[in-house]
Amino acid sequence: MLRLIRYQDTMKESWNNFLGTAINGHFFFHRDYFLHQKERFEDHSVIVFKDAAIAGVFAAVEITDESGVKEWCTHLGLSFGGLIQSSSIGMNTVAEIFRELKWYLLKNGFSNVKYKAMPHIYYSTVSFEDRYALFINGAKQWYTQPYSVIPQDTYRGLSSRQKTRIRSVLKNSAVHFSDIQTEQELREFYHGLCANLEKKYGVQPVHSLDELKQLKMLFPDNVLIKALRQDTKILAGVVLFVSNHVTHAQYLYNTPQGQKVDGLMILLDKIIGEYNKNYFFSLGTSSEEEGRVLNSGLIQFKEKFGARTLTQDFYIWRLKEGCN
Repeated sequence: MLRLIRYQDTMKESWNNFLGTAINGHFFFHRDYFLHQKERFEDHSVIVFKDAAIAGVFAAVEITDESGVKEWCTHLGLSFGGLIQSSSIGMNTVAEIFRELKWYLLKNGFSNVKYKAMPHIYYSTVSFEDRYALFINGAKQWYTQPYSVIPQDTYRGLSSRQKTRIRSVLKNSAVHFSDIQTEQELREFYHGLCANLEKKYGVQPVHSLDELKQLKMLFPDNVLIKALRQDTKILAGVVLFVSNHVTHAQYLYNTPQGQKVDGLMILLDKIIGEYNKNYFFSLGTSSEEEGRVLNSGLIQFKEKFGARTLTQDFYIWRLKEGCN
């Protein structure tokens, strides 16, 4: 028998413990990871019990659009979401979970679901049960994005010309690699990141400086910040999110001085060489306008490192369609 219960803070320990046994558990779904989002979103996460044991969890938020339509989203504050599921359940149970989820959400006044499916590299085994369960319950693909990944232990370095360039810079330009640790270093990194994003895209980072500092403090083994420096100045930087199966690179940037020496290329070559031995290495998405416009230059840059393209799929589920 299945029971769906809205998450309460008293369930925090059970929720977090479950992530360690799920086939697609990730520290993104640890309840402490959500602390910086409490004021931004109204949490409406759901725990699924099968008899007395947790069979799955959904990290989710609820929003109401301008027309008053109430939507349940997994998850607006994360790169992906969806069902985090136990290894003990299969297709029949997952299908039942989504049937029960539909009635739970309708009972709670929701009209739509926006579902960010998790790319399969984050699973410890093959498992697309949630996609099929969405399909048989009437959900439609909303959009898809190209997601660049270097398969585990496949990185063989850059081209001969680029390797020669890297050796020359490392020898002649007094550059070195560093970990961002202190608050002053983090401020310097963040200032460069903001300047780069504003200049290239007219946007600011999703995470504030305080949020990034908090996440680094709470998850010191999972949130790492790397830089290439010339003397004391940052030339290039990147934030790494390290999980069980995947190292994901985010907030990659060059400073103007870094562009002159291909700083980001040098930094990524070093990092990918180190982390790809034991992990898939994710370079994320390369599209705009809900996947309809490919950022050709960005994905070409990622392909220089041997990245191949998966898709990250997004679904819209209109709960009232087909209801009597």
